[in-house]
Amino acid sequence: MNDVLHSLPESPQDITPLLLTTFLRQAGVLSQEHVTTLSVTPLAALASYNAQLARLSVAYSESPGGAPSSYVIKLSPRAADLKQHVTILQPSTKEGWFYRSAAQRTPIPVPRCYLNLIEHDTQRSLLLLEDLAPAITGNQITGVSINDATSVLTLLAKLHGTWWARHHTDAIHELRNLTNHTDDISRLVRQWYQAAWPDFVAQSPVGLTNTVRQFGTALCAGTGRTDTLLDTAPHTLLHGDFRLENMLFHNQHGATTWWVIDWEDIGLGNAMSDVAWFIGGCVPIESPMVEQALLQHYYAALVTQGVQQYSWEQCHRDYRMAMCHCFVQGILTATAVGERDTHRRALGAVVGQRFIAACTRLRLWELYL
Repeated sequence: MNDVLHSLPESPQDITPLLLTTFLRQAGVLSQEHVTTLSVTPLAALASYNAQLARLSVAYSESPGGAPSSYVIKLSPRAADLKQHVTILQPSTKEGWFYRSAAQRTPIPVPRCYLNLIEHDTQRSLLLLEDLAPAITGNQITGVSINDATSVLTLLAKLHGTWWARHHTDAIHELRNLTNHTDDISRLVRQWYQAAWPDFVAQSPVGLTNTVRQFGTALCAGTGRTDTLLDTAPHTLLHGDFRLENMLFHNQHGATTWWVIDWEDIGLGNAMSDVAWFIGGCVPIESPMVEQALLQHYYAALVTQGVQQYSWEQCHRDYRMAMCHCFVQGILTATAVGERDTHRRALGAVVGQRFIAACTRLRLWELYL
């Protein structure tokens, strides 16, 4: 649903039973019933830099058939200093596009979206989503097993295969118009990285050899060389931040179901950008053979989706190129930590180590030095 309300709430705490009743009737969830009680619980585990998230636990005046007892609400951020980044990155607009135009066409598990609202003048947004509890968020610090990694990569191949080289659909044309700030985003990321790299080097992380240090320094000038090469492959729909914290999973009867959430960074580009970010940042790789086996599994799943004229050789080449970009993002993750946030410090340390290891395994310096 893409209706626009005059004034959306600024925070989850601003939502009242009356307002939620209005939302649920607009979404077609309620008819004559109304919300009588409402409990708002912030979701720190799903906290997003670009959004506010909370669980809404509700009770109704009478039992509406099929209406859930809880929802997840996602609102745009309140912090004033995020406005510039939000204007360039447009996270709410892009995620709204996904739930409006792509979710039902993409054959992977995602939360049901009951309501999708945005104020175009203020860019304030609201998503009312399915609460997937008791599913829990993935943990990037502990990583994911090889067996679970193959399952996740199969999902990713379904996403990419569904939208592979579909350049002329109305939905893709709309998304392209939303993501026309590529140069601005690249410039912003380069500025962040130029500031972060010296701090990362000063930490003297394990495995930071002279060669890796020279490679990281070379990336301060940008990733234009690999950008050009990655653009030679067909483009598809990218999640843009495909990592464990943006997935929920639930084990039941010996089987694991994964849901993919947080579509704020969605865009069009080379599929290996998602693959390299996931394998490089989320999977504890013990040997290059394990990494190659995972990439081959993804490639086989992509072919099963009907993707043709994309060779294994090009896939492997693109993976190395994409890992250069992911190295940049990994360093930003490793340095964007709060002094009092022990989880983020631990996450930064693990991610930094993983991308140093990926650089060494794949000899990424050969692409720049």
